[in-house]
Amino acid sequence: MKDHILILDRQNKPPKYNQFKYIKVKENFLFGNLPENAKTIDLLCKKNQIKLFISTYFTYATTVKSLMILHDFIPEKLGYDLHLPEWADKKEAILNNNIFVSISNSTLTDFHRYYPEMRNRPVKLIYNAAYDNVRLNSSSSSDFLEKYSIEKKFFLLVGHRWPHKNHILFLKAINELKGKDDFEIIFTGGNAILEDEFQKFLSAFKYKVKYKVLQLSLSEMIDAYKNAMALVYPSKYEGFGLPILEAMQCGCPVITCKNSSIEEIGQDACLYCDENDHHDLKNALIRIQDKETREKLIRRGREISKEFSWEKSTQSLIHFIEENIK
Repeated sequence: MKDHILILDRQNKPPKYNQFKYIKVKENFLFGNLPENAKTIDLLCKKNQIKLFISTYFTYATTVKSLMILHDFIPEKLGYDLHLPEWADKKEAILNNNIFVSISNSTLTDFHRYYPEMRNRPVKLIYNAAYDNVRLNSSSSSDFLEKYSIEKKFFLLVGHRWPHKNHILFLKAINELKGKDDFEIIFTGGNAILEDEFQKFLSAFKYKVKYKVLQLSLSEMIDAYKNAMALVYPSKYEGFGLPILEAMQCGCPVITCKNSSIEEIGQDACLYCDENDHHDLKNALIRIQDKETREKLIRRGREISKEFSWEKSTQSLIHFIEENIK
């Protein structure tokens, strides 16, 4: 199958593989322009004798079958204005795709909840995975702590700091933690500068807690996971929760919340807290420092992470495609 894959390259971002064919297309895939986008895709599919168009975002084709990858239903779940162009595009794309892949059972359940009219369309649960080289025995730089002047034990928070990621719950929890000045906070991903709402909260602490916002390479992310006291991930909704899986692969204990797909991925390898109770999270921050608890979570996390692999997911996707393009 790899010899018959065509990549539509809009921004020169896809990784390049010699066995795939790439076509550069103009960056005209703007929100609110789906019918015109579909025409462009149709022409490319016809010209290159494509049997299936795979949409990783809010796009579709009309003259060939389209497969859409369902990542999450955050706007529907959290009450966003679904009339905004990007969310209206999402609905239009879903209604015009023929078959679907969902990255978690939670996302699949939400798909049928918010789009019951699509229940008769073929859909397959195929889990995401983490990079194979993001794991405990991966090679990484030995001077990570020195490079970033990290002098204390630290809690790690990964990804964008959007409201549903619930970072404020962690800040409330650590503010009540005895001995919080023994720790640092490392934020990675998102904006390069910590948003005002979090800076103001940190500056209000009676005892100043040192924090950093770092933009890390892949090898440095491995170092961050390996050295962290825990990944703290108090999200209120996830379509999958990739940082949880990455942390488990790297031997990093995880503190998170039981909702959406999170328990589906973390299973019994995480410490769970109430997403609305910072006292509960504070207790988890205390428990995670216990050596026996940490070792148990690390061991179980490595076991569970082996259940997810791109090889397994790829084979499942290939079989699903073959079943639906006959």
